[in-house]
Amino acid sequence: MKEKLVAIVMMFFAIGEIVIAQNETDAYRYSQEEVFGTARYMSLAGSMGGFGADFSTLIHSNPATIGLYKRTEIAITPCLSYGKNTATYNHTTTAVGKYNFSLGNLSLVTSFDLNNNTKWKSIQFATGYNQKFNYHSSITAKGLNKGLTQDTKSTFIDYLAPLCNGLNVSTIGSGNTLADILWYHWLIDTIPGGKNTYQSVATINTITQKQTIATSGYSGEYIFSGGANYDDKLFLGLTIGIPFFDYRYKSLYTEGFVENECSSGYDSLIFEDNFHARGTGINFKLGILYQPISFLRFGVGFHTPTFYTNIKESYDQYLTMLSVEHNDSNNYDINFDKGNFNWNLVAPYKLTANMAVLISHYGFVNIDYEMKDYSVMNMSAQSIVDYDFEEENANIKKYYQPTHTIKVGAEFVFNPIAIRLGYAYMSNPYRDLDKDGSCHTFACGMGFKGKIFFADFAYLYKMYNDKDIFYNADNLKTYSLKKHSQNFVLTIGWKLGKI
Repeated sequence: MKEKLVAIVMMFFAIGEIVIAQNETDAYRYSQEEVFGTARYMSLAGSMGGFGADFSTLIHSNPATIGLYKRTEIAITPCLSYGKNTATYNHTTTAVGKYNFSLGNLSLVTSFDLNNNTKWKSIQFATGYNQKFNYHSSITAKGLNKGLTQDTKSTFIDYLAPLCNGLNVSTIGSGNTLADILWYHWLIDTIPGGKNTYQSVATINTITQKQTIATSGYSGEYIFSGGANYDDKLFLGLTIGIPFFDYRYKSLYTEGFVENECSSGYDSLIFEDNFHARGTGINFKLGILYQPISFLRFGVGFHTPTFYTNIKESYDQYLTMLSVEHNDSNNYDINFDKGNFNWNLVAPYKLTANMAVLISHYGFVNIDYEMKDYSVMNMSAQSIVDYDFEEENANIKKYYQPTHTIKVGAEFVFNPIAIRLGYAYMSNPYRDLDKDGSCHTFACGMGFKGKIFFADFAYLYKMYNDKDIFYNADNLKTYSLKKHSQNFVLTIGWKLGKI
């Protein structure tokens, strides 16, 4: 049967409608970052841009903090994550959890005393890896879609029907294309008064709908960073970042009918969607940190946009339609062959402002502010002949806006033990949408610091709400999502050189 239906692939390309396409959601996904890195950084919810001497601040916040290093440091950070997603669709709630193990950080920082007669005290260099986002997640949403008329219910056929628009009605019905199958089973018909325009006419009152989504992968950044210390008051830093990501998505959508209510020749369908994307880019980060008096530091940082010049995507989809009679001759397994597409992305710039109040040898309090403007994301194809992304870039400006993030962290030192607390809030990145992507992050941790060896532990909890939809159709309701993630992080490291 699959061989007979290869023509369906050509039909999809001919009408210019493909289930998978690059859009503004992809641009946002690859532009996101979370509080990831060393355990000390995470236990403060990422609030270290004013205090510094931590590798993760060189990537996420102010690279000038590298100037605060006095000794060479090597560190590694394993991370255990647990995410739980609770979906509610038409009063049915389903919760799913997933564990994941990852490498949060691997770094080397060196410091060299200048030993000259100027006020330039030292220079520093750093290199290593830092995770930026964890894509591992599982979602299950299910429920009944009830309705008494065509205007109050929706099936997947409502999504498939417009894909047939433009085909001459006199040529469909006897072959093995998607339009032929939908027409043969009385699932679509022409819209009254419309020429070669189709709509779903499936007479269904109660539908069971379910979608399971499994995502995996990560985004991270490898960096080369340098800095300098002037008179223990002024600190400068520059970071060259090479970010990269690998994202995998698998969705299985099913729908069936209750009490044989379907009179259109089939009783269930299964749609499987597999997707893989990876990309590498480059960015630059500049920072300055100033300490006018012994107990106060403040600084600013600027992160240029990230330029991803060759994002590679591949995908495949399968649609299975099962007839009421469960007879193999009436079951249709449609294989949409694999597709590939390469494109470019300019991810947003970021501004940071930092302040730390130093409490002698007893600890510090740090406050960071970040602004990241998602409305300036830009998508483009390898060639204008391939695609112009005009609609997607217009939607970016329409649906996204700058985010404002406040991070507050405090460390209390009881030698050789330190206790840490942190909190972060990011505002909503969405504009003109009934969708709130703001999030809260709570963190705590503790650390041990010896003359050579040190170890830190962090616990970080993040929660936010989201919405999603099974497929794009006017009559279909969205389902709400409550997302919770927990991270258990351990950093071990060694400080080398004179004390």
